[in-house]
Amino acid sequence: FGDKLNYDKLIEITKEIEDKIKVQKNRNFLEELLETYLPETAVAWGKNYVQFEKCPMCDEHTSSWSATIYYDNGFRFQCFGDHCKQENGEQKNNFADFYKKVTGHQWQGEKKKKKSVGKNLSQIEAEGEFVGYATGIAQLDEQLGGGLKQRTYSVITGLPSGGKSTLCFQIVNNLLEQGYIVGYYQSDGTLEGAKANLIKQSGMSEEAYTQKYESNLTLFDDEDFSCDTLSTAGDFDVFFIDHMAGLLPNKSDYDYQKSLVKQVKEIAKDNNNHIVWVCHQRKHNEFDSTDKIEGTSDISRFAWTVLDLEKCNQRYWEKVRTTKGRQCDEIHQFAKSVSQKTPIRGIINIFKNQQTGQEDPIPLCFSQEEKTFTPYIE
Repeated sequence: FGDKLNYDKLIEITKEIEDKIKVQKNRNFLEELLETYLPETAVAWGKNYVQFEKCPMCDEHTSSWSATIYYDNGFRFQCFGDHCKQENGEQKNNFADFYKKVTGHQWQGEKKKKKSVGKNLSQIEAEGEFVGYATGIAQLDEQLGGGLKQRTYSVITGLPSGGKSTLCFQIVNNLLEQGYIVGYYQSDGTLEGAKANLIKQSGMSEEAYTQKYESNLTLFDDEDFSCDTLSTAGDFDVFFIDHMAGLLPNKSDYDYQKSLVKQVKEIAKDNNNHIVWVCHQRKHNEFDSTDKIEGTSDISRFAWTVLDLEKCNQRYWEKVRTTKGRQCDEIHQFAKSVSQKTPIRGIINIFKNQQTGQEDPIPLCFSQEEKTFTPYIE
């Protein structure tokens, strides 16, 4: 650039290089995708596009080359076949539809986080106001100062089959109703089962639920989500990791777990969102604190909120009668009237609450038919 550095020219050249790298990266991705899922398909490559002799979506020949995927700026799918067009002539299918059709998985590469209805950090600090994602459980939201805090993560723990996922599904539906963008990774069970439970809790038909919430809800399984794609959690207002053990190649590798904790903390902070971790409890533990969480202590140490969902069976009530702890006196009054017909089926113990400091246990009723928890009202 001569004796004097021309910053404008440098920025221009840098951008050109970045664009070329991005285009090449997108092409490499498409080449691998087609080689894996459509190896027999006839294609022709252009400078920033690939054309198909026969459309993979509608299976039509509309011209010598039917469908096109452009990859210069993201990925765009285009086909003029009758089955790929709306009645008004506009494009019906997009690249996400193409990806799901050929792979069977949802496309996450270009999912962008929408602006949530919550305020940004500067507004919060200026007004001294807490902005939280309401869980829909009034007593819990009240103690948390409004809900799940932005730029932090929380932990939900409990025994196996104790209702952790059920509680999470309930919170998911409440967040969707508020207009938030929600992601949910489930390592146990199937995505079909998770969606069925979400629909059942909502009281809506599958068609109505899909139409209302599909654009705001993304479900992940082990094939779609892993430690390598953990940054995907930043694309959502609230992201659920159910459960943490599903991300760990070696449960006894505490250094790896600490690294994972650090990543989750930074993702929530950098993206101004909230991440919910579902964690198992230690086996044969007698702790009524964050010490009962399986794994490195960093999980609870850096969490803003730690919730313990305890299933109220007969064994639990016997434990209440003999346990001495901060919550014992308060819930013992409920234990006195326990019978097989009692509506109380769960307790949310708040082990950590950095927002308000309140840690009052929340008794819950459970509807077997609707698969939902509601606060117990005496």
